[in-house]
Amino acid sequence: MAGRADAQYRTFDAAQVVIPGSLQYDMAAHVADMERRNFTADSCKNRRVNVLRFARWLDERGVQRTASVTRPMIERYQRWLFAYRKADGAPLGTRSQVERVKLVALFFAWATRKRLILANPASELDYPRPIKRLPAVLTHDDMAAILAVPDTTTATGLRDRCMIEVLYATGMRRMEVVKLQLDDLDLSASIARIVQGKGQKDRLVPLGSRAVSWLLRWLDAGRPALHPGPDCRRVFLHDQGGPLTRDNLTIRMRRLMDTAGIEKPGSCHLFRHTMATHLLENGCDVRVIQELLGHTKLDTTALYTHVAIDHLKAAQAAFHPALVGRKGLAAANAPEDAAEDGPATGSAGPSAADPAV
Repeated sequence: MAGRADAQYRTFDAAQVVIPGSLQYDMAAHVADMERRNFTADSCKNRRVNVLRFARWLDERGVQRTASVTRPMIERYQRWLFAYRKADGAPLGTRSQVERVKLVALFFAWATRKRLILANPASELDYPRPIKRLPAVLTHDDMAAILAVPDTTTATGLRDRCMIEVLYATGMRRMEVVKLQLDDLDLSASIARIVQGKGQKDRLVPLGSRAVSWLLRWLDAGRPALHPGPDCRRVFLHDQGGPLTRDNLTIRMRRLMDTAGIEKPGSCHLFRHTMATHLLENGCDVRVIQELLGHTKLDTTALYTHVAIDHLKAAQAAFHPALVGRKGLAAANAPEDAAEDGPATGSAGPSAADPAV
């Protein structure tokens, strides 16, 4: 679907591509400049598609030239995006609206630097306030249910179990799992090397003994049974033996979750959220989790501190005066029946070590 949409924007009004000063002509130069500066293929594609979306919207209103675009036009485009409804009747999410306009704004910033236009019409735009939602997380029971689904007596079941273990152990992104090569694994050291991850950054991640044991089983018995070609160096393969794609991985993980009765939204990234949250709940330092996930900013990782509710409950039980009896607050606020039934002295509230808290 994404490929067809990209082709639509790539072929839209091809005559404009050869007219200097048109949005599409300047956009082509912009993407070529991004490629020379070593931006990823996905970044170039996203920039091209979103600028051409805007170009098509402008063309319907009689505007084709980069220099003709004004700030009120972009603000009107923002309002149009807000009112836009998808095929299922749902609106675009706030994040999608902001991303579409910001990628257009980056194009105009580039056009200004290259002296293609005198001033940047997108330099002082106001964006919608982001809506911060907590990510869904799998419980330990959820994980146990999912891990029980694959039939590990088959090659594909062995692969599925191995992929779950790797996702949960490392918190890898979907494309990082898909691109994983045999040469990226050092199983004797229990390490995987992620090459050119998000932001084109390399990093090392520990695999853990359980993921290593499942990788050894998959590489020894499962992968050869799918008959990969001699030049295929990808760790994970689809059912026909070729390199796994990100869509293959997403569909497979979602089916496994559905079979396990897990109705939480998401698929591959859900394991990433789960891994980070479970580490935090067990006392792992948030900066270590930041390194494992490959986050550039600590603010991104800090999101998980709001998800690890057990960690917060333990801190509340240990330090909140209404729970530990400081200054008589616990006794003063305890229910009367609890005060009558409880001992005459000591804290009326549960202690920090009480497992029920």
